Amino acid sequence: MNMIHTALGAFTARATGGRRSVLLVYSLLLALAMIGLAALISYDAREHNRTPIDALPLADLFAMIVLGGALFVVAPAMVAANVAEERRHGTLDLLRTAPLSPTALTVGFLAGAPGSLYLLLAGPLALHIGLGLVGAYPVSVLPMSLVLLALGSLVLMLLAALGALALARESGGGAAPMLLAAMLAMGGFISIGVANAPDSASWAFVHPAGALAQLYNSFEGPSRDAALSAWRLERMADPVLARMLIIEPFFATLVYLVAGALLLGAVRRTLSSEPASRLGKYQALGLFSTALFAVLVPMRITIVPDAIDHGNFGALAFVLFAPYCACVVGATPSFRARAARGALGRMSDEASPFWVALLMLAGFAGAIVLAYGGSLGEILSSSRRAIVTIGFGLMALTVPVFSLFSATRVGSAAGRLAFWAMIVVHCLVLTVSIVVVSEGHDPHGLPMQLARLDLVLGLLVPALVVWRQRAGDRQLAAARV
Repeated sequence: MNMIHTALGAFTARATGGRRSVLLVYSLLLALAMIGLAALISYDAREHNRTPIDALPLADLFAMIVLGGALFVVAPAMVAANVAEERRHGTLDLLRTAPLSPTALTVGFLAGAPGSLYLLLAGPLALHIGLGLVGAYPVSVLPMSLVLLALGSLVLMLLAALGALALARESGGGAAPMLLAAMLAMGGFISIGVANAPDSASWAFVHPAGALAQLYNSFEGPSRDAALSAWRLERMADPVLARMLIIEPFFATLVYLVAGALLLGAVRRTLSSEPASRLGKYQALGLFSTALFAVLVPMRITIVPDAIDHGNFGALAFVLFAPYCACVVGATPSFRARAARGALGRMSDEASPFWVALLMLAGFAGAIVLAYGGSLGEILSSSRRAIVTIGFGLMALTVPVFSLFSATRVGSAAGRLAFWAMIVVHCLVLTVSIVVVSEGHDPHGLPMQLARLDLVLGLLVPALVVWRQRAGDRQLAAARV
């Protein structure tokens, strides 16, 4: 505990720079500005005989927008910037030798690095709590909103720290904070849109901003009035969907807790030393299982087996492909770890990610069978659908091949970026070919002939990469002897 207190004080002092009183005054002015703006909008609506707007709920909505934007976008970017800066300047190795535990160092980065931002948010947070206590919105919403703010920002900051540690292997991590902020902002806007659409509202919690939007859509107020039409409200009143939306904040809390615990372990091990891979094999499995659980459970609740079709499974595979790729890449050993490997187990950090990828895909297929039973056989009953399923399965199995080759055979960050750009183009062409086959075009027409050629190349390209990888491994083994 003393180590955590020391790290927290040191990082916070460096972040605030002795400006705590000034930042708190700015925070108070920010809260007063929200109240004033809400009162002005309310007065203007009354003066022009428009729909009445209550000033206090509107001020709370402004506070939540500021809190969400700061904690879900700015704070993770500040953590990533701090970690990348320490890495580039070489001071991260000095911090590792300091009398600080990995947990204390992690807390220092997460709680201390954005210290000035936290002080600026004190006013909006106090405004949100105070308005909840006086009845501006249902007081039962207050605990869950605070939990979602805390856990959501924690998960995103842990992701930011882990990403910055991975991207800053050379000097290429300087753009990580801006890239991360842009991605989180885009994800927040998309998830808010998902929360306002009845067909996708069950998955809004994939980003904490969507979870908060869904929470605020559950009661009457300016958020619901601005985002949901009468038609959408009627659609969301469907009994099955309504039950899912009631439990969604609690479901999101469970997902964030599990993901946060796994990411915390990954950040701790990375800050304590230079591990063979950013994610341990079991951490990668745990994170992918969490993503599978988070996506499949709402799908099973809201879509009954009789209504399942090929499009739903395609959407499920598409949504899970990104976390699958991230887990595989994170569990791929670096060049040095791969070169130093000995007779180690297949689940060791230095081992190839291929076996852990097979376990992920087997778990994916097993979860679908458990959730939908015989419906899986009906999906594969069509030959075109079988081609689509097999084609995307082969694409998923090639990700570990490409990841291992990039980590152990491409020597620079620019080279890895170019390699992955070519792989993305290859996968896009293969995807288009799978779609052409599934649409059932003329079997003798030019589009089908090109699609068949692309499918063959989809097998030959990873086979060539595997051959190159094995040849390199043999040369490396001979050099060691």
